[in-house]
Amino acid sequence: MSATEKKQCCGCGACMAVCPHGCIHMEADEEGFSYPCRDTKHCVDCGLCDQICPMRRQNPVGEEETGFYVLYHREEEKRLRGSSGGVFEALCRAALEEGGAVAGVAMDRDGYSASFQVAEDMEQARRLFGSKYVQADTNQAFARLSELTKEGKRVLVSGTPCQIAAMQSFPGLTNEGITYVDVVCHGVPSPKAFVKYMKELEAQKDSKVTEVSFRDKSFGWRNFSLKVTFSDKWEELRSHRKDPYMRLFLRDLILRPSCYSCPFRTIRRTSDLTLADCWGVRGLCEDLDDDKGLSLVMVHTKRGDELLQGLIESGRLTGRKLSGDRVLAANPSLTGQPVIREERSACFEALDRLTIEELAGQYAGRSLKEQIREKISNVRRRLRAIF
Repeated sequence: MSATEKKQCCGCGACMAVCPHGCIHMEADEEGFSYPCRDTKHCVDCGLCDQICPMRRQNPVGEEETGFYVLYHREEEKRLRGSSGGVFEALCRAALEEGGAVAGVAMDRDGYSASFQVAEDMEQARRLFGSKYVQADTNQAFARLSELTKEGKRVLVSGTPCQIAAMQSFPGLTNEGITYVDVVCHGVPSPKAFVKYMKELEAQKDSKVTEVSFRDKSFGWRNFSLKVTFSDKWEELRSHRKDPYMRLFLRDLILRPSCYSCPFRTIRRTSDLTLADCWGVRGLCEDLDDDKGLSLVMVHTKRGDELLQGLIESGRLTGRKLSGDRVLAANPSLTGQPVIREERSACFEALDRLTIEELAGQYAGRSLKEQIREKISNVRRRLRAIF
């Protein structure tokens, strides 16, 4: 694939899943991102792969006005283990209590990779909680979701906007039995970089990675951390401002090419609900700001609104409705694109010869402003603990 073509591929795998002759497979490039490869000998030029591609199709706009809420789970334990306010856990529980299923991204047992998985009870669903800052394998997702809908199973599906767009374009996955929940996505980091980092940590600790939490709240919601647990029970915990992988990711240096011009960063979406962190809470509703996590929820459809109102009325979620203009001003990432930096190419060229720590030191150094911000955050956290 040319560089231009790579910018137009989000790696969702829908083309591979829809091909009736099985002549498309996904293959990783030198940066670690997967792209479709076509077996031209068996391809009959049916055009299904182009028709289903979410990046080639005109991105539809939601028909209903978007509503905005800041919400959090009333049970503090559930709120704290979520990436933001624990709203997704409440959505999962509601879907499962009605006899449905939940589909979303979980880290695989190898500790290195992530994939779309289906949960039919809360024990399975817990693996879907929390953010995963690595691209997920969707190879089995389309077929499994098709099976569930044919069985008449109601399904709650969560994913990035491009993944949701791919599923909504797939045959049989647009019926009333599916509730779609997308997330406000910073961008998809390189699986190759993540695997390299995990193996480097394993070598340092002489122990196998067993679990990864990308949004641990030990230092608070704002100063979230990457926590890696090893087979000997040792835990490596670093603030996102200090962890080298997170610094490369948040500095937009290891993102997929298509993420820099994502067509899905819009307000009115075709999903039922959109989940995000309510980072601008200090300017929106400062009285709720306790650094334990708050979710920004965008409601796009009647079905999404009914689901959310049910959770609020039942007492599982609490919060308030927000003004759309104020939300947009406080959360520019809702529509803004990540910045493609000049250092990105050099960073990937050095990926095979430098450690992730060395890469971050060379290309993602912390600015004086970031260091001052971190010190202020630490002082505030200590004051909250005292008072």
